[in-house]
Amino acid sequence: MKIQQDRRKSAEEAGSVDRCSWLLASLVGPFVSFSTLRRSMVLCAIIGISLWLSANTVSAETPPSDEAPAQPRWAGSWDPPEPNARGWDWVRLKSDEWVKGEIVVLRDFDLKFESDKFGIVKLDWEDVTEILTERVYIFVLRDLRTSYVGTMVMRDDRVSVKVGGRIETFDRSQLLAITPSTRREINLWFA
Repeated sequence: MKIQQDRRKSAEEAGSVDRCSWLLASLVGPFVSFSTLRRSMVLCAIIGISLWLSANTVSAETPPSDEAPAQPRWAGSWDPPEPNARGWDWVRLKSDEWVKGEIVVLRDFDLKFESDKFGIVKLDWEDVTEILTERVYIFVLRDLRTSYVGTMVMRDDRVSVKVGGRIETFDRSQLLAITPSTRREINLWFA
């Protein structure tokens, strides 16, 4: 108690009694003198102000420009890599997330998609905004008379299917089903 009273008396003499200094001095206890504590606080304030000033000043080397600052690499849109030998399909969701894997089936407005990380997931067709396929699929239209076999790109509610050397384009709302084109017994279970 005697040390704390001495500190308060020296602070009053210096004319700088404030609650923060007094509280900090009483918490530190007998380990640090009040004058050392005051010097440390002043030093911290000087460092803080200099850091703030250095962060808010414009460099003399870089002239100010009217252009918007460059976006970080992770900001904005991301596109999947070009098709590769592994043949991944890519699905983009409304949340702007891309999922890599392979389409199992599209039926009844549900897209079943198999990913190495998530297994088979069922996605609402309305949550899917973009699809890029590397594998060959069968695309069945709502008229039930038209179907295409090929790879697909779906963007902006337009579906483009590459069939041989030509590209067939139609509206997303006309697409009824997507099934793998390979003739494997397992695919019949999902059709």
